Amino acid sequence: MARYSLLSDYSDPALSNLTEQHLEAADVFVDMQLNARNYPIADIVLPSAPLTAIAQAWAKQLAAAGGALGDDSPLIALAKLHEKNALTLASLLTREALGLADVTGAAFGQLNLGRG
Repeated sequence: MARYSLLSDYSDPALSNLTEQHLEAADVFVDMQLNARNYPIADIVLPSAPLTAIAQAWAKQLAAAGGALGDDSPLIALAKLHEKNALTLASLLTREALGLADVTGAAFGQLNLGRG
């Protein structure tokens, strides 16, 4: 079962082929984005609006690409739009937006230079 979004969250009639597999694949995409930024998945309280938005956009992209019949299908353009949206939303992720505490102890530290 998908963690970040539900089938009932989708109402686009052009994406009637959206399935639970699309939602699970979108979860994998979201987890990859979190791991790439070193955000601990276990510490994130769900539901999380930013993660839900990313998962929804990616699931729509997968469904549109999967439902396209040929290279000139309108669903290809829709898939590209949803892919761009998902990547843009993922690029805006911050620890603060996810309710995560700032990382402490990760600075370079303090060094006293000079005579003394």
